[in-house]
Amino acid sequence: MAYADEQSYEEMISALQNFISEGDEECTTLDNAGRDCVDNTDGDPAAQKCSAKLQECTGKIRVAFQSIQGIIQALQQELEDIREAARRADSID
Repeated sequence: MAYADEQSYEEMISALQNFISEGDEECTTLDNAGRDCVDNTDGDPAAQKCSAKLQECTGKIRVAFQSIQGIIQALQQELEDIREAARRADSID
């Protein structure tokens, strides 16, 4: 029974880590696209405004990723607690 719990935790942790990694890569792509647009339009004010808005949005997304990282840490702690309880139960047998 503990194995199923451990596997579920590991899968959730991995999925969240992948989400953060892939999302961060996409945020970087958006930030770069905004800067490229400004460069390609010789600093056009509208392009600068759009680029700034993109960077503001990606910044907010990255803050959310920090919250998700907190969830990952909590899941890792719970997983360790499960494993420790299983070790203690095995040592009693």
